[in-house]
Amino acid sequence: MEVFKPFLGRNYFNKYEKSNNFSRFVCPYNFEVESYEKSLIFKKNEHNVFNFKDNREGRSDFKNWVEGSVLVQSKNPAFYIYEMAYKISGVLYSLKGVVGTLKLPEMGEDYVTTCEETNEEDVRTNFEFLKNSGFSSSPICAFVDCKDSKKFLNLINGKMISSYIFKAKQRNVVHKIWKIEDLESINFLLDFFKDRVYYIFGGVEKYEASIRYRDFLRESGETTGEKKEDYILTLTFLKDDFSFTALPYHRLVSGFFMFDSEEILKKVSEYFEIIHCKTLDSMRSTLFNCRREERISFGFYADESYSVFVLNDVEKVKKVFDSGEIFDEKSDIIVLNRLLLGKILNVGSTEISYSYVDRAATESVDSGDACFCVYLNAIRSGEFFGVLKSNKKLPKKSYSFFPNPVEGLLFYVLD
Repeated sequence: MEVFKPFLGRNYFNKYEKSNNFSRFVCPYNFEVESYEKSLIFKKNEHNVFNFKDNREGRSDFKNWVEGSVLVQSKNPAFYIYEMAYKISGVLYSLKGVVGTLKLPEMGEDYVTTCEETNEEDVRTNFEFLKNSGFSSSPICAFVDCKDSKKFLNLINGKMISSYIFKAKQRNVVHKIWKIEDLESINFLLDFFKDRVYYIFGGVEKYEASIRYRDFLRESGETTGEKKEDYILTLTFLKDDFSFTALPYHRLVSGFFMFDSEEILKKVSEYFEIIHCKTLDSMRSTLFNCRREERISFGFYADESYSVFVLNDVEKVKKVFDSGEIFDEKSDIIVLNRLLLGKILNVGSTEISYSYVDRAATESVDSGDACFCVYLNAIRSGEFFGVLKSNKKLPKKSYSFFPNPVEGLLFYVLD
């Protein structure tokens, strides 16, 4: 079944940036932009995709961009090679995938699986954006598992010898795109990607919002003849060629009417060894050492004091809470959510918010916006794939991947 297909994409007209370097026109994935950065983006260029963020006039603004030839549609359906190149400690890394449109599955179809549970608030935000704008300005990220990748990689590497058509630099990552529109290559990719399972690891909320948007249009009778809303813009990688840097999401907990950090430490000490740390840096170091020893651990901050909780008696926990299944994958994030926050501290999901910057999490506690925060190590690749292998999902906000595609190099019009 051909579910991953080429599409009629829209891109910025080259007269707006003759060098094809569109760095001033894009913004970070999922619009993860601080307010001060937002003001700088507006000053850089009026046609930056960030103009659509929280904009109730996004649909009409986008229409004006299309009619004014700011964005032009490709003449033929195409796949796109998408490369993200970046350096870590002076070493150059490159991550390559193919952008196409992935068909949203109907009830009972199982060729798509998501890697983590969704955050309902983010799903609603993405759904409202689709309703207001009628287009997608960035792909979700997926990978497929395959053993016959040689011809695929030869095709991709051969196409990348030619000049890229679009380029942008965002947060020290260089993004480049090449177009694939010759019939022979398209037919090869159609055949290569059919009958695969697509594991969505980035943009899970966008994916769920797209299904909700498709169903919304069906129920309201507003579906188009082409039914473009049945597809979602997707950047697909090969699992064996897919390397990533995962960043952790730390948990900020609020909602305690009477908060007592000493009482929490007392509850936790029955099942965890507690290591007190003087500073955030020493807590980070302790967490890292626990990870090297493959011990389940979390950082904790409350009342201007840092600690590290290290699980010290799995069998005792299993007997008390009858929760042995949460240890099957030896995953920090699963034990944190299901055991520490869920069973021991009885924290509800509405009392948890998230931050991927540990210092910002500390500041939220100091300012009184949260009662305490729990810090995580980044998820390991073995841990990540181990959970998927057992046909389970990671808890919501388990990770943030680096690098991510940018918003604005490719546009997919839904209606």
